Amino acid sequence: MSSTAITPDQRFLYATNYAAEPGIAIFARNRKNGSLKQLKGLNGCVSENGTTGTTGTDVLCRAVGYGEVFEVGIPDNRFVYIPDRDNALVGVLKRNKQGGLVKVEGKAGCISEDGSGPEGPDSCAEGRGIVDAERVVLSPDRRFLFLQGYNPTEIASVKRNTKTGALSQKLNPSFCITEDGSSADGADTCQDGRALDGGYAGALSADGKTLYYANYSADSVVVIRVNRKTGAISQLPGTRGCFSDNGSSEEGAGTCTEARSLEGAYQAIVGPGGRDVYVAASGSSGISRFRATVAKKHK
Repeated sequence: MSSTAITPDQRFLYATNYAAEPGIAIFARNRKNGSLKQLKGLNGCVSENGTTGTTGTDVLCRAVGYGEVFEVGIPDNRFVYIPDRDNALVGVLKRNKQGGLVKVEGKAGCISEDGSGPEGPDSCAEGRGIVDAERVVLSPDRRFLFLQGYNPTEIASVKRNTKTGALSQKLNPSFCITEDGSSADGADTCQDGRALDGGYAGALSADGKTLYYANYSADSVVVIRVNRKTGAISQLPGTRGCFSDNGSSEEGAGTCTEARSLEGAYQAIVGPGGRDVYVAASGSSGISRFRATVAKKHK
């Protein structure tokens, strides 16, 4: 298992897996005592073709066409979003009356780097910065999804239709950041980021203005400014935009702020009030604490 998530109404828990048995296991949750019970039949799990790694060709799960799942985004009690690194897309699932998950059909059911999906070319909405997408963070108002991929490491902002669940993205550089500013659409179609390599889990500040993402291979955490109205993203300029073990990035020495215990940065979280940011690093076997600067309100 790679992650767990509970629906806002506290009735269901989703457990994701990306290794031997890629997919999602679905459990009903008792809101009084917290006990779990896996749903019966096809409602109990989803996988790419309905099989699991231990059942051979026997179909025990609902087939949704999506592969490796590291974590899911749950904005409400109707939709679930799956970053699928195998197919370079984000899939949209809808909860049925029993609590199971079913695929949303057509272009409303996915967004990918080139518009292709399991059903073929032009079967998804088209976006940028979605290659190898693994991690997902939701905006406080649930209107935007922020995604980060592992290899190549890319960050994307995707807009969500709160009624239909469909995802879309404006195809301009304000909504994606990549290692070199390129995407499947060519050079300079995204912003050129720093200290992006091996993207892992991140978090958004409570006010929805600042996004923090850990980067495992770069031994770093990057700091991204978010426009709450449009969803546009941009890395903070200079050394404020990244913190690394030695203060360097792929652009050279002194291009990030030097920080301790970031080797193998794995996950970033934001503490209550938004002033403290914590980053767990597996290579350093430690946790780093950062103090976020909260901007003063201007009249």
